[in-house]
Amino acid sequence: MNKRRASGKYWTPYLFLQYPDEFYIFEFMSTADLKLNLHQLIDGVSDNSVLEAVYTLLSKATANQEDWYDSLSEKDRASIERGLEDLKNDRIVSHEMAMKRISEKVSRLKNG
Repeated sequence: MNKRRASGKYWTPYLFLQYPDEFYIFEFMSTADLKLNLHQLIDGVSDNSVLEAVYTLLSKATANQEDWYDSLSEKDRASIERGLEDLKNDRIVSHEMAMKRISEKVSRLKNG
């Protein structure tokens, strides 16, 4: 969540909060939006020391992250591997086809 003092130039906010002498706009951004905004901010920075500080901060943050795959159970990993094999061997069904099959099944169940 991004908290900024209101000055009139903001993105479309999702939440306003007003105190007696302060007015805040809270903006909720998706991960993709955050990354895009970071890229844009970094592109606008010309001060090398600021860029080095951001680089150091992000390097430390990403160095300590474990790969999410490593935290999965063996059952979950096996399931993912089966899915990847199915994809590789073209054993897949499109979303449209799956929805059609589900709709047909629901209709048959409703109609007895």
